[in-house]
Amino acid sequence: MRSALLAAALLGLAAAAPRPQGIDFGSFDAAEEPEVQGPPAGATTDVIPIDKDEVVEELTATLVKRDVPPACLASSEPLGNGPTPSVDTPEAFSAYQDFSDIANSHEAPHPRSPYKRTFVNKDGSTHQNGYLGLHTLSEYSPHLCEAKCDQKEGCVSFNIFFERNPKYTPNSECPNPPSTTNIKCTLWGFPIAAGSAVNKGQTRQQFKVVIAGSNGYTKPASASPIAKFTGPVSLPGAINEPSGAKSYIRTQTFKTSGYFMPELCASGCETMTAYNSRHRKPDGTYVPCNFFNAYVLTTNGVGEATVCAYYTKEWSSEYAVNKGQWRGADFYGVTNSFSYALTTPHLGGKASISGAQQR
Repeated sequence: MRSALLAAALLGLAAAAPRPQGIDFGSFDAAEEPEVQGPPAGATTDVIPIDKDEVVEELTATLVKRDVPPACLASSEPLGNGPTPSVDTPEAFSAYQDFSDIANSHEAPHPRSPYKRTFVNKDGSTHQNGYLGLHTLSEYSPHLCEAKCDQKEGCVSFNIFFERNPKYTPNSECPNPPSTTNIKCTLWGFPIAAGSAVNKGQTRQQFKVVIAGSNGYTKPASASPIAKFTGPVSLPGAINEPSGAKSYIRTQTFKTSGYFMPELCASGCETMTAYNSRHRKPDGTYVPCNFFNAYVLTTNGVGEATVCAYYTKEWSSEYAVNKGQWRGADFYGVTNSFSYALTTPHLGGKASISGAQQR
């Protein structure tokens, strides 16, 4: 009963906050459950003594700032700018309504932003290929995070979230220090989707790092001109050459490129032609790379890699019909697809066959 009164008192204090707010479910979930929630079966009388002074004393002790062991003070960590729940537990942090309200209120960074929200109010941050860096913000502002992304070459996505961090470095003598709330912004070179929000935090000694209010935003990738090639030509999907065309050479996939990088495909195309030219067929011909299709491969919307498909001849956008395919329960999609054609195509040694035979 004493614990029940204590929980009720805590909730009463939360309700008396200066501004209107929703129920603090974090405080509710963290409150200790009473040992007894009703009379025992068959009882005809049951007296529950309540010492009001003891309940008040316990309540006061609960609300007093937690004492920090001297061992903690030896190594402080950056103090965050985010709101904090009244109860300092990971469960209260995860259930804190303010985090959800703030995250849900930001559908877009600003009205003219090219970035679209791809997930909202997740309890995990993005973990995938294409990581480009982290910034800690002074406020939960997708607009500020967007600016960081725009300043980073190759950045097309960002993830903004609240993270529960320790005020002091956890160690054996300070295993579970008080917490602070940091507002973090991570940058990504590939598209991000709800399936990327899989980082649920970690445990440092006894301190639990948890995440709340995690939003993801992505814009369409762009492609730049590349020397010796015409393009880029934006495509609705990946190229599928007609049956029997026999112009397709091979595909290369770059998962560690950091961001969508068609320049890798151009280099691969030229390297392949040079190699094949040095290793010709008996008739003096070789297979030249004159055209490539660069695109981002996604798994269930999560960016995975830069993909390069090489061809001996150029194909128009009408053949860009491959939008992706299913493999089991996962959909591998094609996005940000562009094509480039060699300005002066290689003939594959055909023009010099007669000369080669004469030698």
